[in-house]
Amino acid sequence: MDDYISKAFDTHSYRIARNESWHLIKSDFSKIDYHRNYIYANHKSKRRQDLTPYYRSYYRTQDSLSSDLAAYALGYMKLLDDDAAAALEFFLEVKNTKLKYLNNSIGYCYLILKDYDKARYYLQREIELDGWVDGALMNYADILIREKHIPEINRVLAHRELAEKLTWQHKRQFYYLARDFYPYFITIFKFYRPHIIPEGIIGALLITILWFVFIKRMDILEPGKMKYMLVVFILSVVISQFFYPLHDFTAITLQFRLEGSSPYKFFYCVMGIGLIEETIKIIPVLLIFFITRELNEPVDLIMYAAVAALGFAFMENLNYFHKSGLILIAGRAITATMMHMVISAIAVYGLVLYRFKRSSSLWILAFFLTACFLHGIYDFGLLSFVYVQQQFWFFSVSLLILYLLIFNPIIRNTLAISKFSHTINSAKRLRRNGRLLIYNLSYICMVQYAILAIKFGVDLADSTLDFTLISAYIYIGVLSVCLNLTFRSLKMEAYYPK
Repeated sequence: MDDYISKAFDTHSYRIARNESWHLIKSDFSKIDYHRNYIYANHKSKRRQDLTPYYRSYYRTQDSLSSDLAAYALGYMKLLDDDAAAALEFFLEVKNTKLKYLNNSIGYCYLILKDYDKARYYLQREIELDGWVDGALMNYADILIREKHIPEINRVLAHRELAEKLTWQHKRQFYYLARDFYPYFITIFKFYRPHIIPEGIIGALLITILWFVFIKRMDILEPGKMKYMLVVFILSVVISQFFYPLHDFTAITLQFRLEGSSPYKFFYCVMGIGLIEETIKIIPVLLIFFITRELNEPVDLIMYAAVAALGFAFMENLNYFHKSGLILIAGRAITATMMHMVISAIAVYGLVLYRFKRSSSLWILAFFLTACFLHGIYDFGLLSFVYVQQQFWFFSVSLLILYLLIFNPIIRNTLAISKFSHTINSAKRLRRNGRLLIYNLSYICMVQYAILAIKFGVDLADSTLDFTLISAYIYIGVLSVCLNLTFRSLKMEAYYPK
C-alpha cells in the first residue's frame, strides 16, 4: 500500500494518494507517515478538503500520541500554506521530541524565519535521531551553503554515509565552496546522476529526435550537411553543463539568488537565468559561424540556433524526467523545448540582419537581450504559477502564442532573403513539415502514457490522462494554427530594419 501511494505521488495522482492514505489512517492512526502523506496529497489536490476540524478533534485528547500527531498535523498544514510562524507554534507543542519528521519541520521553520543557529540545531538532531535523514540533510546543506560554513561542509563530505545521501546539487555546491574543483567538475560532467532514469532518457531522446527531424526539414532551400548539425548538438550538450559553474558563481560567490520581492525575482530570472542560458546556447552557433563556411544562408543561423537549443533542452529534460517527473514528458516536448528553440532563434536574428542585410551591429545586441528578456518572462511565470496549475496553464499558452507570433516574421524573413528561395515551393513543403511535427507530438503523448503504465501501472497512468490530453492538445492546437499562419502564404519578400 505504501508503495502504491508513492507511485501515486510520482504520477501526481494526488486524489488517489489522499484516498489511500485516509484508508491507512483509519486502520492505524499512530503512523505519522500516513498523516503526512494524507495532508500533502490533500494540499496538492485540485479539490482540497478542510482537514483542520478532523485534527482539532484529537488536538487536546488525553492520549499523548494522538495529541502529538494532531499538533504536528496542524503545524504541517500551516507550513504547506507558507505560514512558518504559525506552524512552529504547533510543532513546539509536540511532547515527543523524538517524533520522526518533527525536528526537521522545526528546523525548516527556523530556516524560513532565518534563525539559522536554531535551524542547524534541530536539523542536526533529526539526523542524529536517524529520523528523516534525507530531508533534514537537504535543509542542513542549504544552510551550510548559504552561510559558507566550510569546516562543516568538509566534515559532511568526509562522512561517507552522509555524503552519499547528499543530492547531486548539494554535493556539487559543497565541492565548489570547498574549492575542490576536480571532483566538482567530475560531478558536473558525469552523465550518470542519481536522479536520471532509463525512462527519462527515452523521453528526452524521443523529444530530441522529433524536433531534430523538424529542424532538418526546415532546411529546404540549400540543405546543409548533417555532420555540422550533429556537431552543434554535441557541442551544446557539453557546453550546457557550464551553466552550473556560472550558476554557482552567481548564487554562491555573488549571492545573487532567486529570493526577495517579485521585481527582484524577475530581474534574477532575466539576468541570472535568461542571460546565462542564452549565452551558453549561442556559443556553439558562433563557433560554427566563425570557423566554417557552412552558415551561408540566413535560415542556417536560425536552424543551427534551434539545434543548439535542442542540445541544451536535452540535458535539461534529463534532469526534469526523474521518477516523479515522467508526467512532464509531453508538456515539455510541446512547450519548454520549443520555447528554448524559438528564443534561441530570436537571439541570433540580430546576427542574421548584420551578416546578410548589413544592418547595424546594434541589432545583434538588441535581439540577444530581447531573447534574454523573453526567457526571463517564461521562467518567472513558471516559478510564480507552478503551484497554481490553472494559472500557469493560461500563462504558458499565452506565452506560446506570443513567442510564435514573434517567430513568424523571423522565419518568413530568413527564408525570403535566400538566393535559392525562387527555386522551390517553400510554403507547401513547410506546411507538410508542420503537419508531421503535429503528428509526432501526438505520438509523444502516447509514449508518455506507455511509460507511466509500465512503470506505475495502468490505473495510475489512466488518472493522468485527463489533464495530459486536454492540456497537450490545446498546446498542439495553438502550435498548429500558428505554424499554418506562418507557412500558409509564404511570400519571397521581407522587410528588414536598417
